[in-house]
Formats: sequence, C-alpha cells, structure tokens
Amino acid sequence: MAVDFQNRTEHAMAQLAKNCLVERPEAVIASLNSGLTQLRSLLVRRLHNDVEAYFGVDSMVAPLSEQAEVQEMKMAEWEIELYSIFLAAGEATAQGYFQENPIRCLEWLIGLRHGKQFPPAAKARLHAYSRREDDAGRRLLFSSVLQQTMPESIKAPLVIYRLYPKAVRLATANAFGDTLRACELRSEQQKLLPAIEDCHECLGRPIDNGELCRECGNPLWKIKWLCEVD
Repeated sequence: MAVDFQNRTEHAMAQLAKNCLVERPEAVIASLNSGLTQLRSLLVRRLHNDVEAYFGVDSMVAPLSEQAEVQEMKMAEWEIELYSIFLAAGEATAQGYFQENPIRCLEWLIGLRHGKQFPPAAKARLHAYSRREDDAGRRLLFSSVLQQTMPESIKAPLVIYRLYPKAVRLATANAFGDTLRACELRSEQQKLLPAIEDCHECLGRPIDNGELCRECGNPLWKIKWLCEVD
C-alpha cells in the first residue's frame, strides 16, 4: 500500500510539473490530498455522527448491525470521494491551475487518489455528474445518492450541500496557493451561512488544508452552526 501510494504520488508529481507552473509539485499534491481526505471525513461526520447527536437516532433508518453501519459509512465515503474528485478537477481546470483539458485533469486526479484501481461504476458516476448541466443538478444527484447510502443524512440542513462544493474548490485553491480565490470562495460560503463569521477562534477565515477549527468545524461546519442558517 505504501509503495502504491509513493508510485501514484511520483507519477502525479511528474504530470503536475509538466502541465502546471508550480515551484513545488510535491507540496501541491500533499496539500490537495490532505484537504480532500479531510473534507470527505468531515462530511461523513456531519451527515452521520452530528445528525444523530443533534437530532437523535431514527430507528426506522438506523443500520441493523454495527457491521452494516461500518459498510454504510464506507459506501458514503466512496460517493463523497467521487464527487470531490469531480469538483476538484473542475476547479483546477477552470482556474487554470492544471493547463490541460478537463478530462485529462480528471484522469490526473483519479490517478493521484486511486491509481489504476478505479472501477467502471466509479467512472459511470463521474460521467453522471458531468452530464448534469449545472451545479444545482449535480448537488441534487449527490444528495440523492448520499440519502440512499446513508438515510439519516436526510435530516441534515440542506445548506451543507451548497457549502461542500465550495469547500472542495477552496481546498483546491489552497493547494495551488491561490489565496485570492480561496477568499472569494469563503465569501460565497459566508453569504450562504453568515454565522461563519461569528466564530471567535477562526473568525471564519480560510484555513490551510488539513487544519480544523475545534470551535465551529471550519472548513466544514458543525451541525449546530449549519442550523444557524434558519
């Protein structure tokens, strides 16, 4: 596993150096990996752990066993991973970080995150996102998939599905050192959730990939903060 990760990283670094104007491709990759992995884990926590802690456990949709719950979490993480890859590749292409066409950028990111072990069903899911005409349609597909995979997530404040894509894009901007774009995306998030600015710890500012505000949950806010949107 460690050898596979190293091979994937080295290959991705070589491609990044060829297609991007970055001084330290290894730093970009480390930051991007850290940001995407953290956001994936945080979204599962918000939609499962936080929802159950805040709203209570619904016996009608709760997994029948601990093993079933673990499997449910793994499936949810995988769906989040696919959506995140799609979003990050789109951001890297749109902002000119990766100077190739969107398909090549997506292939680069798939290679970085998973190498050649990428099943046809996963490619079909990415294609389904690409066929949606706008962000709203993609969010709807994503939320529908997650609610089938993790039924308790239906109780989560809907704003989280609007904040998450911007969080992934912000993490991508962070990785490529685009501070202005990161601040722009945080400003868009603050319009969706004004309470972001009220945190006395992080003050709602963008933080580095891999960091976490223990008070509010920045870069993906805790359920009690998400409920402030109402």
